[in-house]
Amino acid sequence: MTCPNCQISEFLLPNGGILALNNPHQYVLGKIAYIVESLNPYYRYGFLIIPYHSDDLMTILKDFRHILSDAEMQDTQVLFLSDIEAPSTSLLQAFGRMTSLRRLWGKVYHQPILQMMNVDNLRSYLQPIVNLHDGRVFGYESLIRGHKGDLRIPAYDLIDAARDAGSLFPLDRLATEIALRKKADHLTDGEKIFVNFMPSTIYDPEICLKQTFEVLDACQISPEDVVFEVVETESVADRQHLVRIADYYRQKGVQIALDDLASGYSSLSYIAEIKPDYVKVDQGLIRGVSLDRIRRIIVEAIVHLCGQLNITTLAEGIENDEDLAFCADMGFDLAQGFWVGRPDEDPIGLSPDFQGWWAQHLRLATRA
Repeated sequence: MTCPNCQISEFLLPNGGILALNNPHQYVLGKIAYIVESLNPYYRYGFLIIPYHSDDLMTILKDFRHILSDAEMQDTQVLFLSDIEAPSTSLLQAFGRMTSLRRLWGKVYHQPILQMMNVDNLRSYLQPIVNLHDGRVFGYESLIRGHKGDLRIPAYDLIDAARDAGSLFPLDRLATEIALRKKADHLTDGEKIFVNFMPSTIYDPEICLKQTFEVLDACQISPEDVVFEVVETESVADRQHLVRIADYYRQKGVQIALDDLASGYSSLSYIAEIKPDYVKVDQGLIRGVSLDRIRRIIVEAIVHLCGQLNITTLAEGIENDEDLAFCADMGFDLAQGFWVGRPDEDPIGLSPDFQGWWAQHLRLATRA
């Protein structure tokens, strides 16, 4: 069972035809009609009809984006009818193809990026996570990147484009599958793979995650080696839905990490509700923690709390030896950051800086 949200469909723009727009507020249609007055718009069955040529569309949409608010773009529904369809297809017959004006803007504006969302153009970069108890690689976080020729697209641009175009779920699923295959091809048994997931993209775990676990089985990956990181918790209106997703993951034998704890939206209450196996403390708290008394007090409290709950703690955003030393002394279990090791398409392991620091750390511990 699938739904239209499961696929990143190629958006083919007709060479010409009509745009049929509808909004519950007549004044919004009036604003739109004024913007495209030169195209001779007219009304039919409550729709504002705009004849267009493909060369006009981007200009039209840019004008809409400039004049209309986000809410007006979202509330305005739009339908394409091509030159071939327009004379013979009624608006009611094509009603099921309607989408929001905001989503249409996303599909047109971000088309070059959306075309990269496939197995050939998306790559998994692996960033090492170190075990601060033994100085060894504990696992890797998979960070998705877009590749096309010399062009490199970072994850946040991919996510922004997918969100605007209504394609977050297929991007999330594709990134997960690429990460799992990277784990199977490059990491050893026992090395964890940390994979981000956006709970807002999952409406039914049994349906939406079915293919993910089929890939995991096909790659013969032990579920114990997989950690799914909950990201963008601010987009989850129904926390019980998030709990159901976490429970489903656990039933399948994988582990859960709460990402960016103490960032803007990832609050301590999520620990009680999700009961994560790992907590990743946001880099906004970790960077400079060795020099900031307030940050130190907050971080110490988080580590103590997680210790009481048997939750593994991970310090994100380590960029120097002072912050790393503090995190190790405070009892963090794991650490991650550019100073520990940079992301790479191949698992290159820990940085020379970290390895040198660890060797010195061991010497000092031996003398003590």
